[in-house]
Amino acid sequence: MLKQIKSITVVVPTKDRKDDLRKAINSIGTQLRKPDQFIVVDQSSEPIHENDLFMFQNLLGKECEFHYIYNTSVAGLVEAKHFGVLHSTGDIVCFLEDDIVLEPEYLSHIEASFLADPGMRGISGVVTNTPRSSRAYVVFHELFHRGIFADPRPRVYADCALRNTDSVQSILIRSAALSGGLSAWRKEVFERVPFDLARGFHMIEDIDFSIRVQREFGPCLYINPSARLAHNFALAGRDSFGRRESRKVREFITFYKKHRRDSWDTFWLAWLLLGIALATCASSIRYSTLKPLLGLFEGLVVGLRMK
Repeated sequence: MLKQIKSITVVVPTKDRKDDLRKAINSIGTQLRKPDQFIVVDQSSEPIHENDLFMFQNLLGKECEFHYIYNTSVAGLVEAKHFGVLHSTGDIVCFLEDDIVLEPEYLSHIEASFLADPGMRGISGVVTNTPRSSRAYVVFHELFHRGIFADPRPRVYADCALRNTDSVQSILIRSAALSGGLSAWRKEVFERVPFDLARGFHMIEDIDFSIRVQREFGPCLYINPSARLAHNFALAGRDSFGRRESRKVREFITFYKKHRRDSWDTFWLAWLLLGIALATCASSIRYSTLKPLLGLFEGLVVGLRMK
């Protein structure tokens, strides 16, 4: 039996990416199925000009309820999502990054997926232009991301990126994790699975959230290859080379401490850290800098010290 979806809320956290945000909102405004509510949670150094806000409302249409939340005290991505959910009224809450461009039928495919499966709690689309979709990267990623760190997304994205848009089939793929910046959830999920605001997750917050949702609801997450978008990977607001490695290692260790259940999880953490170390060494050699290695060691120290 199909469960009616009355409204869809789109939440976009943003920070100092005004030009990218304009492109993202323009693609949302051209959706065949427009959102009923659109929320921007802005952590930028300066607020968006009123003229731009007026333009955004025009792009989205009068029937879309537009909310602009400017708050520099919001501490990072997870808290921005939390703020967005608090202000959302939709039956479905769709998170999008501020540097994406949606294909026109993206939200239509997301809505159709929820209508087709009342037991579905979350779904994501696919990134069609990921620079890390090479087979070598996918094999390396799958080799070292095992156990509680298993992540099927790179292979799914790589497969979908190789297809022509016309050949993509509407076959849902069950997944253990959804990408946070292109995920959609039934609103009821947030009533039983709150965001983790205490551990400082950013890079792997989506994996942590996906695991907790499935522990609460069972296998209920999917990827829809027909819901497609381009991710422009804006440089503004991203971590530096060394800081990125530090954050990655720290978050994986923190994730392990939160979710570990047996000795195998300890083995998979050590195995993953070995893979990260190998990739970091390769990056240091390639770019002739010690920053990635220094970041790796910093992340190890901080992560191991955290409770």
